Amino acid sequence: MALWFLGFALIGAEQFDEAIRALEKAASVSQRSSAVLGVLVHAYAGAGRRTEALRVLGELHRRRQKGYVRQPHSSMLTWDSAARRKHLYG
Repeated sequence: MALWFLGFALIGAEQFDEAIRALEKAASVSQRSSAVLGVLVHAYAGAGRRTEALRVLGELHRRRQKGYVRQPHSSMLTWDSAARRKHLYG
């Protein structure tokens, strides 16, 4: 959980590479928690790592199709900020 919060803080400070390292570790120890993956998408997008962001976003979409993803995390699937549009879609 601490790594998840650290990832949030690092994204807020626009330290995306550091956020990615923390969130990838958080994903590993949390058995790829949807909450962690949702934040990881933001970090990848902020770092301009479109391929990785879309891969994780696809994983979250597949999970949602197969079962329940808590609302705060499923809302990240439709996150529509200028940064996401810029980094994911060019």
